[in-house]
Amino acid sequence: MAKIFYALAAIAPGGFILLAAIGILHVVRVGLRERRQRQTAGLPA
Repeated sequence: MAKIFYALAAIAPGGFILLAAIGILHVVRVGLRERRQRQTAGLPA
């Protein structure tokens, strides 16, 4: 899956910006999921 994004970034102009945006979104999504899991476990965030 990631290889497709790398190929698009290499081909398309502005693809690096798209790749960076995807990376940022992924980090935010994972961070929110982990924070939610900690809250449901009753641990301080």
